[in-house]
Amino acid sequence: MLLQDVVKRLNLVCPLKLAEKWDNVGLLLEPCVSGQVDRILLTNDLTHKVLQEAVSSECNLVLSYHPPLFRPFNRLTQAAWKQKLAVDSIKSNIAIFSPHTSWDCVSWMNNKYIIQSVIGAASSLLPDKASWTPIVPSATSLPQILQENSFSGLQVGGVASETIYSVLCNSSLTNPERFTQLKLEPTGDLQVISDFDIKSTLQLRPSLVQNIVSKDFYGYGLVVRMKVDLTEQEALQNLKHFLELRYLRYSAGVGRTLESNVSSFAVCCGSGADVFKSAPKCDLLITGEMSHHEVLEAQQNGTSVILTEHSNSERRFLREFKSMIDQLKLLENVEIVVSNTDSDPLDLF
Repeated sequence: MLLQDVVKRLNLVCPLKLAEKWDNVGLLLEPCVSGQVDRILLTNDLTHKVLQEAVSSECNLVLSYHPPLFRPFNRLTQAAWKQKLAVDSIKSNIAIFSPHTSWDCVSWMNNKYIIQSVIGAASSLLPDKASWTPIVPSATSLPQILQENSFSGLQVGGVASETIYSVLCNSSLTNPERFTQLKLEPTGDLQVISDFDIKSTLQLRPSLVQNIVSKDFYGYGLVVRMKVDLTEQEALQNLKHFLELRYLRYSAGVGRTLESNVSSFAVCCGSGADVFKSAPKCDLLITGEMSHHEVLEAQQNGTSVILTEHSNSERRFLREFKSMIDQLKLLENVEIVVSNTDSDPLDLF
């Protein structure tokens, strides 16, 4: 598949328009020799070790969740590691793509899987156990996204589309295998092209539009209100198991213990302190990293905190993303592999 087509199809699932203005997302490096993509390596961070893995695995594209090229260069030398990374990628004919905050802003991506793991419930059971809303709603509307997502002749679930502008939306946070394809008419009207289950026949259900456009689907961080009992110890154990970590950092809020019941919690993968400032008071905050003073502030206000380390809160989702793309058959004839060498730079001894 051509690189430009891969980029367009990735943009259908999580449009780059959703990313923060300060972010550097999308195709960051395009090789000059070949635009063909046969194999993609997924990684949270692109380091020289991961790049060598991409070369050894004969990958043509690295999808790095964090953008390895962020600030402008005024020179390319071998002394600075990111400059060398760019040079070596070009030399190896490997393209680099980064989604970063465009993934963060979509409720059915990283944060949803963290919620599911903390509660310890399958997707289909989540509505019976909890409800959730974004902490900071996205400033970008769905029609704005659709206007920038021009794509003709796309096949989804084996069915061809002739849409002018289209995007794929997960139409149910509780069913990761159900997606909806939307079209923005030249008149500005929003139309459902198809609502489908990955494993079943396409069915047209225009009534889903209002649910998809709802602010509940786009925004940073999620506030979860529990409908069943959950202790802080259970939350810690469930999250630790899902992320496959040997440890988590934990701060018990004043007046709270491991046995305390969690009636509400907030989740924000990566670094969530700024997002949490907009959240209502919760029993528990879950994110990758917070500063000493931010944790202390939460603790003294009676809120417990769980920290996974920054990239540990994000890396596990790469496997879920691979499964999603494979099941959608969005990148047919393109193999997707998850990096075995990518890891958080911090460890505990």
